[in-house]
Amino acid sequence: AGGKSLNSTMPALTFLSDAEVAAVVTYVRSAWGNDKLRPAGMAPLDAAAVAQVRAQHIPPDQVYARRQQLKAAQK
Repeated sequence: AGGKSLNSTMPALTFLSDAEVAAVVTYVRSAWGNDKLRPAGMAPLDAAAVAQVRAQHIPPDQVYARRQQLKAAQK
């Protein structure tokens, strides 16, 4: 609430290692009250999980579609 919505492409984080991406995502999941939104018992993200997702090479349109599904599920 109160944030600004942006409609642009997020750059690839290829300059970060899998472990660094896992650390950032784990932090975001628990910062700014996000810890109240995530399911109980959700484990921190690890480098192996990031590597698995990065290997999928998901096209931007599919990422967008998934984001829309997640937004709809939160309502």
